[in-house]
Amino acid sequence: MRKILRGVMVLMLAAAMTVGLCGAAATAARSVRTAMIADKGVSVKTFGAKGDGQTDDTKALEDAFKDACADGAASLYFPAGTYVIAGRLTVPAEAELCFDEGAVLQLDKSAVLTYNGSLTAGQTTVFAGEGTVKWNAITSVGDPHWFGAKGDGITDDTAAFQKAIDLFRDIAVPYSEAGYVVGDLKLTRTYTTFHGESADRKAKLIASAAAKNVISVSASNVDVAFLSFEMAAAPTATCLFYDDTKVGMELCNARYIDANDAYCVLRDADHATNLIVTSKFENFHCVNGRGTAISVADMWGFIFMTDMVIDYSGSAARHGITVDFPGFRMRDNAGAILRNIQLIGDPNGTKESHGFHCTSSAAVWMREFDVQNWSGNGINISASWAYLVHSKIKNCLSTGVDAQNCFTLQVVDVDVAFNDQVKDKADGVCFRGGSHNQLSNVTVNGAGRDGVYVASGSYNVLSNVTVNRCGHYGVQDKGTGTAITLISGDNNADGLMHQSKEE
Repeated sequence: MRKILRGVMVLMLAAAMTVGLCGAAATAARSVRTAMIADKGVSVKTFGAKGDGQTDDTKALEDAFKDACADGAASLYFPAGTYVIAGRLTVPAEAELCFDEGAVLQLDKSAVLTYNGSLTAGQTTVFAGEGTVKWNAITSVGDPHWFGAKGDGITDDTAAFQKAIDLFRDIAVPYSEAGYVVGDLKLTRTYTTFHGESADRKAKLIASAAAKNVISVSASNVDVAFLSFEMAAAPTATCLFYDDTKVGMELCNARYIDANDAYCVLRDADHATNLIVTSKFENFHCVNGRGTAISVADMWGFIFMTDMVIDYSGSAARHGITVDFPGFRMRDNAGAILRNIQLIGDPNGTKESHGFHCTSSAAVWMREFDVQNWSGNGINISASWAYLVHSKIKNCLSTGVDAQNCFTLQVVDVDVAFNDQVKDKADGVCFRGGSHNQLSNVTVNGAGRDGVYVASGSYNVLSNVTVNRCGHYGVQDKGTGTAITLISGDNNADGLMHQSKEE
């Protein structure tokens, strides 16, 4: 009997949709979609549900679930309408609920909907009201639209997004040209994924004026991907904040992230004992920043950061600020592997505006860095077991690579070049303190002072270094036990090389 009833209902709905096809194009498109959803199940109105926004449909829906699923799995169709739920209602695991556009479950404040089945819906509101939704469902991917997100670039969608985050471990944000206005979103559960559609169709998140940390992560195994942050309305906010204040975290990954006008794109809580380990951050593109784009501390156990562009060349003019901050800052880190990082600064800043600023760290590998136009140092580093290879530092106003109290630092296959603005402000590469550092296959052109300056330190090795057009010496060594071979170059103001014992 139920099969016959279902067939009759499908035919009736299909006939009604056929009549609708004679209307406008928009009506035709809606009719086709409605017919497709209707074909998946029997309308809940068959069981007495009204969907009028006034009648309590709790009992009718309970009867619909019980009857439809009596013989096993079944699909139920919700035509457009508002279905009031005033009490407790459970969607069985065997039930698939199919919602047409405009079909909404309105939960009164005391209502509790326990959802164990599966759900089919478009980008439309499905759940509304102040009641509680408990999600144990087969459907694992959630859409913020189901909870009221508009994606119109105007409406604050924070509450809708947070409801989706709290119920689903996989939150898929559909592409919206206008974008989603959001405040602070909190990802607190392990094995959570929050993502847009693809690298070409990122979900645009527009920070509200109240935002402090647009996405805050405080759990392990969290993947964030395909997001574009517009931060103009939140001048001191962070895009991605990793909150390790209560517990250590691992496998916190972020991929394909764009950020515009951000004060900070990625930072952690800088907690001394709770570390963030074994995580990967890749394909970041940050422009027009108002503060340090990447600021991380206490990340250990191999943190991978690859394929990043931080371009602050337009920041000062756009925001009316002085760029007095580094583009990328690391402190108290170990096991960091950084590759293909481009750091473009604004030369109208201060001497504190370094491209890459790394202090009190160990085991930091830097490969394929492209650093240019910073008013501070290109690379400012204090670390042990650090490597800078296959990189370029160009047109910074202070020292290209300034190494302070480093041990076993290797600078290999690196080009440092300056324009005429540097005058006497900059060395190409400078070692201050430390020991057993190595400089090889390095070229310095146009340094305002020395091409390579060993200010102090012991047992450093300089090999195969070319220095041209430097304002002082090509190489000046004041260290102890420095081994120097294969030094070449032309047109250095005070000569190719000068050595004196450390003072």
